[in-house]
Amino acid sequence: MTSDSTNSTARDYVFDIMKGMGIFLMVLGHTIGPEAPLHNYIYAFHMPLFFIISGYFVKEKGHLENILLLYNRLIRPFLFIAVCVAVLKTAQHYHNTHVFYIDIEKIIYGVGPGWFLLAMFWGRILFNALIHLPASKYLTITLLISSIPTFLQWMDLFFNIPFNVMQGLSCIVFIAIGHYARQRNILQLMYQHAWLWIIISLLLCLNTGYYGEIEMSGSYFKLWIIDYAGAIGGTFLCYCIAKIIVKYAKTTTDILTKISIFSLAIFSIHAIDFCVFFWYHITVYISQEYVVAAVLFMRLALFYPIIFITSRNPFLYRLFVGNPKSNKSVFCP
Repeated sequence: MTSDSTNSTARDYVFDIMKGMGIFLMVLGHTIGPEAPLHNYIYAFHMPLFFIISGYFVKEKGHLENILLLYNRLIRPFLFIAVCVAVLKTAQHYHNTHVFYIDIEKIIYGVGPGWFLLAMFWGRILFNALIHLPASKYLTITLLISSIPTFLQWMDLFFNIPFNVMQGLSCIVFIAIGHYARQRNILQLMYQHAWLWIIISLLLCLNTGYYGEIEMSGSYFKLWIIDYAGAIGGTFLCYCIAKIIVKYAKTTTDILTKISIFSLAIFSIHAIDFCVFFWYHITVYISQEYVVAAVLFMRLALFYPIIFITSRNPFLYRLFVGNPKSNKSVFCP
């Protein structure tokens, strides 16, 4: 991963911290469920965060080279998730026929959180075709492309396309915003007046969490541009928090950096867990009011064994991290 400065090759741990925070928020959001008051505030920015970070580090490539790179970093892990979920759900089905197994139709429309990998794949391919344009043009075009699913939702004409193409259209504007932020040094300029932009970003994010709604897995934005603004605001807040952590909390920085490097492995195992859900047995032993906290604890506790096993298994390391000499991860290839 490159640094904030385009002239430096030193690793910038700020974006590692942001990805680590994003992974935690994803697991938290999936665990507490949509009924929790905190849910909408997490969803106001936690998935756009990953697309913005990816766009921040995107570089123009030949189309074939780009497709091959994205296939290795996104599609292969998606297939790993799909196969694991299919096998486990089939085993569950034969053990208990009340549990439905996963079929091909469910796979081609995304496998739980696996939609993210397919959406990133399409979004990055589309943006690579536009990256050579001036910033004003690619921002306008990506905004128009991203508005297509929202417009169809408003007209009650929305239809899902296999392999999460619609979600790919929705995400491309965030990839473009991340790339624009890198080109114009936006994050650093905003950080020079941090308190002003923190207040503005906080208000935008809270507004989206309270009045709006973002559900990127369904290409749904309740307030459209206002939701976009909230997602950008939440991302900048994460950036500011990450800067503080890097400066004052070395141990936390080291932990979140390790989570960032192995973020795709953590994401993939969580996606399998999300679809198969191994934790329902604990309800026999734990009071209902503590179930959410217990499941969250166990899901977070899995981070260490996932990192440990992936770092020592060559196949898993190549699948989820890539070249052993590189610490790049899928969220900012």
